[in-house]
Amino acid sequence: MPALFVERVNRRPTPNPDGIATSLAVAAARFEVASIKPANPNDRPFAGMLYTGGSQIHAGGTLRGLVAMALQVSPNVASDVVIGLPKSADSNRWDIIAKIPATGEGAVNIVRGRPTPPPFSVACEMLRGLLLDQFELKTHPETREVTVYALTLAGGKPKMTRADDSERSGCKPDANAPKPVANMGAMISCKNTTMADLAQDLQMMAGAYMDHPVLDATGLDGGWNFLMGWTPKAQLQKAQQSDPNQQPGQIPQAADPDGITAFEAVERELGLKLVKQKRTIPVIVVDHVDEKPIE
Repeated sequence: MPALFVERVNRRPTPNPDGIATSLAVAAARFEVASIKPANPNDRPFAGMLYTGGSQIHAGGTLRGLVAMALQVSPNVASDVVIGLPKSADSNRWDIIAKIPATGEGAVNIVRGRPTPPPFSVACEMLRGLLLDQFELKTHPETREVTVYALTLAGGKPKMTRADDSERSGCKPDANAPKPVANMGAMISCKNTTMADLAQDLQMMAGAYMDHPVLDATGLDGGWNFLMGWTPKAQLQKAQQSDPNQQPGQIPQAADPDGITAFEAVERELGLKLVKQKRTIPVIVVDHVDEKPIE
């Protein structure tokens, strides 16, 4: 079939003309109406945001989880990146039923006769507005020292192939790629991927393992091609088993010989290593939040 071939593209766009952001500004997307109440402790805990059809969205979780979702911070690293919330933000759970607007930003789109919810980023913007109004959330950005996983070189050279700049960038499952162990899903094939992109991908794709932000400290520039894969943490019954002889800061190893943790996979498959250490990174500091929302 006829197709469009991209011959060249810059990773970063040229700067915007002066004043363009102001002239193109639109009103922030907001829910038309929303109901917030404590979650029923007898119900199965719900965390996240779900379009339930029509004009309705269901959101839920702890206050920390809701704030992280509204600010599009990965929930597995929210404790490091969102600072200053009260203790109840990690225990009290909330249930939100909201109505998205009928028109304008955040409205349902009709695609081929079917209603399509707004993009997740727009839904997060509407949730953020709700937290600002009902929980009176106030935050500011800051730079602080927190615990991170630094992505470093394990040896002299990485076990990856340098990519051609013309290759399409991205990662996708490869069902035909050989697996280093039997107890794992499909391998992931990444093309023309920078180490900064890999750090962000690991934080998202291996979220069950990555309980701190992941930062690139490899010193490797440009894009790289590689295969990676690991055993889901839930399948490793004793993957995080404590060891009395384990040194402080040492990454736990898989107890199942047929499985491989994400930490082991990074070293064995890519020639890199995730090292837990303190680094200064941008964080979000909560200046004020009500533990009980306005009715």
